[in-house]
Amino acid sequence: MRALKRALLSFVIAVLAVLVLTAPAFADNYTYTVRIFPGNNGSLTGASEDGVLVLGPYEYGELVRLPGTDVVSVSDGKYYARGYRESGQDALASTSFNITEDRDYVVAYGVRGNMVTARINFVEYGTGNPLTADNGQTYMEFEGKPGDTFMVPYEYVSGYRPRYLNVTGTLQESGNEWTLEYIPLAEGETIVTTVTTPAAPAATGTTEGGTEVIGGTTGTEGTTATPEAPATEEILNVDTPLAGPDGTGNNGGSKPNGGGGTSIGGNPTPLTNLLASTAGKIVLFLLVLLLCLLTFLLLRRRKDEEE
Repeated sequence: MRALKRALLSFVIAVLAVLVLTAPAFADNYTYTVRIFPGNNGSLTGASEDGVLVLGPYEYGELVRLPGTDVVSVSDGKYYARGYRESGQDALASTSFNITEDRDYVVAYGVRGNMVTARINFVEYGTGNPLTADNGQTYMEFEGKPGDTFMVPYEYVSGYRPRYLNVTGTLQESGNEWTLEYIPLAEGETIVTTVTTPAAPAATGTTEGGTEVIGGTTGTEGTTATPEAPATEEILNVDTPLAGPDGTGNNGGSKPNGGGGTSIGGNPTPLTNLLASTAGKIVLFLLVLLLCLLTFLLLRRRKDEEE
């Protein structure tokens, strides 16, 4: 009986040791992809022959920013592309996120009407000074219909991190202008992000390849970080404004949906990577299965001894 218990304990320790030691190998071999489907009212620039735009591969925890709706070619003039929604969901989805699993999205369309233009200005946190994004713009503009909700991602600004990864709200007849704050990077701090760009047209007028995914450490080192600067969060909801740091209520910020901060270019442990991967789930399943088998044999032997 004691021998069986010792064997069971040794087996559990050995499996856990193998699980931890092999975690980096599993983590390095598994990546994630994002698929975007055009729906029934348009097509996607850079899509494959089946019409699906495939992004990736991404490492676990990597920050992903979906392409803007300018990659959507609407086939029916009475519709416009509002954003993206996760497959099976109705609400617009966050377009910037740290990836932990494969994801599928569908283009969300709206019916055109009295269209308005919205504008989000890029400013420095604490000063309000305008900033220029890496695309050369100091703001982003998009159109929509009053009463419709929107969800747009941040634009990348070298040397800064965004206070929020996404901006959401409801369009009005007028007054659709907000600010998105950016926080200077601390000395030595970098951001890992992925920029997705549509494939360039070939000389024949067709689309070459798919989309170009550029990954890596693209942040630059800053030297003027604000000590009291807040963590980057996922969503800025402009329908629910909060008071600014000076108490004036004019910080361009709003209450985020959900608590806690969202990491930019997170650094999960190898064990976390493994547990989130398909391979890791298989290993855990086999471990549980073997433990159940050994428990059954242990109980069976005890019953035989009692008889």
